[in-house]
Amino acid sequence: MRLLSLLLDVIFPLGRDALIVRNLTEVEVLRHMQPEPRMFDGIEAVALLPYRTREIGALIREAKFKSNARAYELLAEVLQEYVTDYASDRAVYEERTMVLVPIPLSKKRYRERGYNQVEEVLKRVDIPSLQSMPYVLKRVRDTKAQTTLSRQARLKNTAGAFVASSIDPQYLYIVVDDVMTTGATLTDAARALKEAGAQHFIAVTLAH
Repeated sequence: MRLLSLLLDVIFPLGRDALIVRNLTEVEVLRHMQPEPRMFDGIEAVALLPYRTREIGALIREAKFKSNARAYELLAEVLQEYVTDYASDRAVYEERTMVLVPIPLSKKRYRERGYNQVEEVLKRVDIPSLQSMPYVLKRVRDTKAQTTLSRQARLKNTAGAFVASSIDPQYLYIVVDDVMTTGATLTDAARALKEAGAQHFIAVTLAH
């Protein structure tokens, strides 16, 4: 197997990010985990990993742009660790059902990529009492890419971009995105959940 792997690397050389991800272990990724809580317009949001580190930047890019299964698995392990600790600390398991809700992509971006990287990560989270509900949030209009916009422009860009449905007010909704910058996307997603009747929700991003 080692010889075959070396041969494949010669024929199909991996990019730098892919090599980093292939060599990462769960323990190494979890060492980077530093949950950083922030408040955006009254919404509690937590970022789990520092994007600017070489390893985490590679993980996020491989998941987002390359649909790298190993990146999905490692990021799912981090999210699973956080949700388990969160539920244990607050006795959430006994109180209410927890639901993972991925931030949906625009139809255009989904057609271009063929997948939603956050949904793929959530599929690999293994907590028996946890449900994943990708249909709860819907993006009702396309938005510009956020990377080059100011905070005010991002807030305007995402305002009214989401609607929510099939809400049970007793559930705890955990909205998940890949990267947090200004919190504009999470703020509008949380607003949509609240308007649809959700009473308990938090926002989590894999990196910041």
